[in-house]
Amino acid sequence: MSRFGTFTLVAAMSIFVSVSCSKDEAKDTPAGQKTVKAVPDKAPEPTPDKPTEPTATAQIAEMVAGCEASADARTARHTAKPLYERLGGHDPIVAVVKRIIELHVADDSPIKDVFKGVDLDKLAGHVVNFVGMGTGGPEKYTGRPMKEGHAHLKLTDEMFLAAGVDIMETLAEFKVPKNETEEFMCIILSFKDDVVTM
Repeated sequence: MSRFGTFTLVAAMSIFVSVSCSKDEAKDTPAGQKTVKAVPDKAPEPTPDKPTEPTATAQIAEMVAGCEASADARTARHTAKPLYERLGGHDPIVAVVKRIIELHVADDSPIKDVFKGVDLDKLAGHVVNFVGMGTGGPEKYTGRPMKEGHAHLKLTDEMFLAAGVDIMETLAEFKVPKNETEEFMCIILSFKDDVVTM
């Protein structure tokens, strides 16, 4: 599995799985009856410490390292055929951007509050132009610089990672191939220091 595939699984689990359920042993016991617990024949074998989930910062750092390692291969692919063309051009990028924004603002999204009061159509237009220009298309981004446009949002690594999960899910939903997914995510990751301020 690629490090980007690992990112999807690890990030999704760390964001959406926060509570483990335990079985209520007494719920089926009739009133007045004592519950007898079985005693094992011998003490249980010691278990190694559970590995801790990597932090959002560590996961992002791992992905950035992956982008650095794949830089030459990504450049060669882009030179042979721009990512914009391999993504299908303007219309598929519009569809992907709209779906990402839908996931960002969904009721169960951990980053939905960032988008309160935002004109989502205007945002989508800016993002389409940003992605188009950044992937080698004819679009021109005329919005604010990334740092200036995101400073007031007070984004954290955890929020950036949550946004990344939405992007990865969307790319998978649209069946974007592995190389193009990696290239798309590396573009997003290249702006991490401009958008994460907390």
